[in-house]
Amino acid sequence: MKDAEGRYIFINSNHPDWVKPGVNAIGKLDEEVQVDENMARQCRKEDLEILSTGKTIKSMSKSILEGKDVYYEVIKAAVFD
Repeated sequence: MKDAEGRYIFINSNHPDWVKPGVNAIGKLDEEVQVDENMARQCRKEDLEILSTGKTIKSMSKSILEGKDVYYEVIKAAVFD
């Protein structure tokens, strides 16, 4: 979960595989924590789209982690308070 500026405020795993080793993602932006720079750019683009439209996004993403292809199904939705 991220705030309106794109900073992580909650992650449902202690250290997901897409976060740089030794980095705590809370309070940081994707470009500060993502192992894969392309994935970080895609996340930011999707976040901006969601915030501007309010629509849910479902996408597939591919990353290369430790020399292996890793695929993610990503579902994002805006939560307004």
